[in-house]
This record gives sequence, C-alpha cells and structure tokens, in this order.
Amino acid sequence: MTLRKSRLKLGELLVKEGLITEEQLQKAITAQKQEGTRIGEVLVKLGLVTEKDIVVTLGKQLNIPYASLAKGLLEPDTNQELDKLVPQEFARQYRLIPLSRNLNSLTVAFADPLDILMMDNLKKMTGCDINPIVASESDIIQSLDRFYGETDLLQEAISDSYED
Repeated sequence: MTLRKSRLKLGELLVKEGLITEEQLQKAITAQKQEGTRIGEVLVKLGLVTEKDIVVTLGKQLNIPYASLAKGLLEPDTNQELDKLVPQEFARQYRLIPLSRNLNSLTVAFADPLDILMMDNLKKMTGCDINPIVASESDIIQSLDRFYGETDLLQEAISDSYED
C-alpha cells in the first residue's frame, strides 16, 4: 500500500505535474486499451505531451538524471572502447547508449529505465554496475547512429561486399 502511494503511474505523474488533465488521461487510457501500446506512446500520439515531457517526468519519479542530445550530454566517451563493451545490436534493441566507464561503473542512457531484466543483462554482460540516465528514444537513436554508425550504411556496405 505504501509502495502505491510512493510510486504513481506515469499518467498520474503527468497529471500531478500539470502536463495533462484527468480527462485527457482517461481519453488516453481508453485509446491505450484499444491500441495495446504504452500510455506514454498514446499521449505523444494524441499530441498531449512530448517525448521529452515523458522522460523528464519519469526521471523525476525514479530519481534518475535526464540528458538530451541538444545539450551534448549523449556523446559517448570515444576512447574507452564502449562499442566493444556494449554491442551495437544490444544497444539498438534496448534503446540505450553507453556514455562512459569509470572502473567497474558504466554510465548508460536509457529510453526505458524500468526494464529491470535488460538492466540485469547489461550488468552481467559488461561486468559493471550501471549508472542510469534517462533520455528520449529519438535522442538515443540519433546518438546510436553517431556512435556506432548509421545502420543503413552498414547494411549497404555488407551487401556491397557480397556483390562481386
């Protein structure tokens, strides 16, 4: 019971923050049930909030810092071989970007910091404690493209190498 009071649902948080009304939340919940997607996706699709509104609110609730590409905070440290530590496929699948490593501590930006299983797998894969940062999915995808290279270019290069 106390857990429920301390952990509001995302929709309730957005109402509490004054970003949407209770009526808008109910409309979004109805749409969510029909579409079978996450409430945040529905709220963005309906134009009631932005992707940034959702990640900032989520970050506040979880006490996780928010980072954006616009402020230059999603630029991975290039001399730490983070691309070898966190494979591109894993990073793209789970919408995360490794930012820096300090001894056994890895700072990672996530679009979904609530995915506990993924977080556990990342910890096992890297052998590091994970310091989460929350970021919008679109910012993470852009950062992934810059860090690992754009997937289309990679796929073109692979297919070109087979055409002889």
